[in-house]
Amino acid sequence: MMSFILQILILLRGFVLNPSNSKKYIPSNQLDNVFCLITLIIFCAIYAILMILFSLLLEFLDFINLQEVFRERNQSNYIILAVLLVPILEEIIFRLPLLHPKFLGISIVILLLTYSAELYSSIVQTQVLISIFLGLVVFLALIISFFFLIKPNKLLLFLAKKPNVVVYISVFIFGFSHLFVNANILSFLVFGFLLFFSTVHILLGFTLSFIRINMGFLWAIIGHSAYNFAIIIITSFLTTF
Repeated sequence: MMSFILQILILLRGFVLNPSNSKKYIPSNQLDNVFCLITLIIFCAIYAILMILFSLLLEFLDFINLQEVFRERNQSNYIILAVLLVPILEEIIFRLPLLHPKFLGISIVILLLTYSAELYSSIVQTQVLISIFLGLVVFLALIISFFFLIKPNKLLLFLAKKPNVVVYISVFIFGFSHLFVNANILSFLVFGFLLFFSTVHILLGFTLSFIRINMGFLWAIIGHSAYNFAIIIITSFLTTF
């Protein structure tokens, strides 16, 4: 079993370094495929545990009040949103076009709708750093949309020739966008904490991209849901003490 997990880790490492030319996962039988999926989903849950440990460190340093943050996120509507709706929307935005750039239009429309709403909210609340980041993402999406409308074939051809660019842009926007999930945390963080926070989500992004490319879009959604569900379960446990 350990050798199998090591094999998956080596494949993931190769994917991170060079997504388009990395060695593909080819299961020898159906059972191997199941084990691989379970292993990768467990990786997603481990990333969630890292985020909880990180949050505990922030509380220890008096940067945040975990009880308050967790209480806000243990409501039933938040659980449904985090485990079902958010993984579907974010996988459509960040992972759907990885194998089929023709879906880029759908991804950009959803990204513009969600990020524009977040941008408006951050401007109203005068959250300067968040507004700048979201504004840059929206601006980038608008530029891509412009080229997609006027020269769709050239853009799709470019993306098909540069699959690594698509993966890296997707992963890094996904990773850094999660810095702004909680503005109260962001306002107190120092650079080292920001780096750790985004690194965990970048690792998650690479793992979900690997799952999407090698196993399929549905399993990427399940992996994403597993990550969010693990955070909710652990935080629910912590709030009882």
